Amino acid sequence: FSTHGIWHAVGVDGLRERVLQLDGPAQELLLSNGRVVCQSVSAGEPLATAPHSEPARGTSKQLNAVYDLQVLGPSRIAGRAAIALALLPRDQYRYGMELHIDAETGLLLKSLLLSEHAQLLERFQFVGLQPLAQLDERALQPVTDCKPALAVVAEPPIATTLQPAWLPPGFAQFCMQVSRNASTSALVQTLL
Repeated sequence: FSTHGIWHAVGVDGLRERVLQLDGPAQELLLSNGRVVCQSVSAGEPLATAPHSEPARGTSKQLNAVYDLQVLGPSRIAGRAAIALALLPRDQYRYGMELHIDAETGLLLKSLLLSEHAQLLERFQFVGLQPLAQLDERALQPVTDCKPALAVVAEPPIATTLQPAWLPPGFAQFCMQVSRNASTSALVQTLL
């Protein structure tokens, strides 16, 4: 369990974000349009940015094929009126979700990831939300020792690629890359 302060601002230069860990060691992360600008780290830890990718997009028809959407009704999260939704998987390849959406802004205020036995696997929840017309510029400035992130140049993939023999319904191969220097390969699949 950890608590974070999160600031988001959208302007002419795009989306700027600041995330500050509020418990344990002070750690901070600044992002610009989804890319790490700087972060505070323990001594000796390398700083690197992961390649930015667009989130998966699908149609409501594709979502309805793999999940049953149910409106649970009104809820209250972080002192705000919300609507609770349940996404119940139609097969054994996905987890269920409970989502609480802010009635005024449409922001996700709470998300629960549930196992096939309805056991809580993960919780994300705001404890406070203050939507502002304009955010004070000082709120997006680091307060810890924020070191610039190093850009990582991806090496070209090996000429041969691996192909999965089977994907669960509703999943698609998004990216397959085998690193020449790594002992493991990564298969990233995304839910449509």
